[in-house]
This record gives sequence, structure tokens and C-alpha cells, in this order.
Amino acid sequence: MKKSMAVLLILIVLSLTACNIGSKPAKECREGSFIYIVKDNEVTIIKYDGTEETVIIPDRISNKPVACIKDKAFYACSHVKEVFIPESVKRVGVCAFDDTEWYKSLKDEFVVVGDGVLIKCNQTSKDIVIPEGVKSLSSTFYKAGDGGFFDAVIYLPATLKKIDDYAFYKAFGHIIVCNTEQIEEIGQSAFEDSTVDRIIISDKLKSIKDRAFATTDKTVKHSMTIEMTGGGYYVGTQKKVKLPFATSLGKDIFYGLDGNMETVKFEDGTTAITKDMLTCLQSFAKFFIPGEVTCIEKDIFPEGAIIYTEAGSAAEKYAKDNSVKVLILPESFKDRALEKLLIPAFLSADLEFTYDNMQIITSIQIRDQVEGNVYDHYRVYVIVQAATGAKGIEHILKQDNVKSLEDLKFFTKLEYLLLESAIIDGSVDCAVLKSMPALKEAVVNNESLK
Repeated sequence: MKKSMAVLLILIVLSLTACNIGSKPAKECREGSFIYIVKDNEVTIIKYDGTEETVIIPDRISNKPVACIKDKAFYACSHVKEVFIPESVKRVGVCAFDDTEWYKSLKDEFVVVGDGVLIKCNQTSKDIVIPEGVKSLSSTFYKAGDGGFFDAVIYLPATLKKIDDYAFYKAFGHIIVCNTEQIEEIGQSAFEDSTVDRIIISDKLKSIKDRAFATTDKTVKHSMTIEMTGGGYYVGTQKKVKLPFATSLGKDIFYGLDGNMETVKFEDGTTAITKDMLTCLQSFAKFFIPGEVTCIEKDIFPEGAIIYTEAGSAAEKYAKDNSVKVLILPESFKDRALEKLLIPAFLSADLEFTYDNMQIITSIQIRDQVEGNVYDHYRVYVIVQAATGAKGIEHILKQDNVKSLEDLKFFTKLEYLLLESAIIDGSVDCAVLKSMPALKEAVVNNESLK
């Protein structure tokens, strides 16, 4: 017994020792004016502190390949006028050379160093075709253009398999990124705080790392379109982002983006939802399931999930049988024109268009007059406000006229209604307003009805 206990204690000590060794940060070493670390048998240069104007980065240090140059490695090295980078270098970090005279003097359209690392792009045309042979995008490579490519379409080369960490960080200019069929990974913060409008991906995308599309700008509601061919699912209520089921997802990928990005919407025509489909979707909270779905595998939704579906659907029955919260989506409004106006305003307020959320709306305005007393003959201004303080404002293209307000009966807490727009038919049916007990004020085409 004592011998067994001694063996057990030795094993525990060895296990803890191994864990501590694995968690130690890489040791900083020095080779001349270079400070470096070794990780996975490769050298990363983290700092250059020499005084030489011409710097030759070695291809090997301590008999290991120099593969990476870390963020701001040449910080405050304005004296450096020339840098030679070996072909062993596969990655260059954020602003690694920005402070050097050498980097500022690079004027080629595309500056490619090492093993196909694009560190600078001086092209300012609308169509930017990154050359074949580029295997890595140095973080913030676009900064030569004062931080952006205005209204540009960027074509990626077939040799690029990953959009690197921070590659388009804070890039602005309404950018479209395409030719991404070969991309297998989108790195950490690759598009964070950028104004990249549209990205086209394929089902070859294996992973998206933390905060890849996040935004920290609270003053602007930014949205992004991610398109793909083939089957997948939509992220967000606006169905602007489509991803493959097999793509693994990091943390806070869509943090701060407009459109309820904690929501999954399955494509119309989906008839079955399986465990394999939801393996990479466990970070989401809301699941919109179409009425066509007839089969759902058991125990596949994350804890705390909410299912949104139609009354009488298989998804509703599944939710009730498996103790999953379910919310019923409204059937088509009697007046589809009114529904088309209200849905975008709900989404703008980060509210799903459900019966439950209709019952927290206290104010609805639909009017032609926009801010600054300017009238828009082609669009209508729609505002919804909830008791929770949520507020949605949308400027929506005018289509069919609203001829009935009967659907407002679902808005049981509505207190204020203002309809001052040419889109409200002159003979609109307002009878329902008389039976709405919470309604305190209602104005329809300059006539007070309450």
C-alpha cells in the first residue's frame, strides 16, 4: 500500500512539473543586436536595439530558422535605412518596421519579402490584384495608403491560404475582398475595426479566430456581408453573413457588429438539423428554424438556447419535448406592406420580430420627414421604441401602401403612434386603434384618432 501511494505521489509531482514547464513563457535570448525567442523550433525576433543603418537579419540563429518578426520589432529605429530579410521569414507582425527610414522609402506597388510576405502595398487603384507568390499579409500592410483602399476590390492570390492576424485591422474605405476560395483560416482580429464591406468565402474555410470581424466603435452600427456558395447557415437576423457548418469559430468573432450576431438562421429548404451541423455553433444563443424542418437530433443545442419557429412546427414540438425555450414567430401580417416597414426597424433595435417583442414596443413612427426637416420622396423614416429603452431607426425604400392597421393589435403596450407618410393609404383601416387600451396618442395623416 505504501509503495502504491509513493508511486502515485511521484506521478502527481511529475504531472504538475510538466504542466508548469508547458506554461512557462518562452525565454528571451540575445544574438548581437537581436532579442529573440524560440517557439516550436523556430526563432521569432521580438526586438532590434542596434545602431546600424544597414541591418541584415540572419536566416538562422542557434541553428534554428528565423521565421517571424514580431510586432514593432524595429520600434524607434528611425536610423535604419536598409533591411535585408531572409527567405526563412514567413510572418511579419503589426507595424514591425513602420518607424524605419527603410520602410518609409519603399515605393514599389507591392513590397514582398522573405517567404512571400507582403509588407506594404502602395497601389491606390480601385482594383488591387495581390501578386501570386504572396503567402502572408503582414499586419496592417495597407497602411501605406493612409490606412485604407477607398472603394477598392482586393483580389487575393491562390498562394495565400490564410488571412493573417490583424491583416486588415482598422482598414477603412468600403473594401471588398474576393478570390478567397483557397482561404482556410481567417486570423485573430483580421478585420477588427475595419470598414471592409464584403468578403466572399468558400466551404474550404476551416477556422475563424477570435475577434476576426469585431468592432469597438460604439458610435457607428457597422455591418458586414460575408457571402459563400454552397450550403451553410446565416449569422445574424439580417442574413448578411453565411458560413459553412464545419468552420470552427473563436471568441467574440462578431462582437459589436449590427444585426443580432448571436443568432443562427438555417436556410429555407432545410429539412433536418443534425449534431454534426451544430458542433461548431455552440457559442450561439438563438436559432431560427424554418417550418420545413421535420427532423432534429436530440441534445444538440447549447445550454440556454432559444428556438424561434412557426406555430405547430416540428421545431416547436422538439423544444417543448426537450425543455428548450421556444418563441413563436408571427404569421404573415394581414398587411404585408406594414410588416416590411417594421421588420428592419426591429432589427435596427437589435430586436427579433416576434410576438414577445411586439408586446414591449411603446412607440411607432412612420413618416416622410427626416432629420433637418428634409423630405425624401423615395424613402420612409421608421422608428420603433421599446419599454426596455431599445430604439430602432431605419430609412426604408418606399414600396406598397399600408392599407390596414389591424396587425397593430399584437402591440399591446403601444402608447404612441405617428403615421405621417404618403405610404399610408388615405383610406387606411384604423378601426383597431379604438380597441388598444394602452394607446394614449395616435396621429394618422394629420388626423388625431386617440
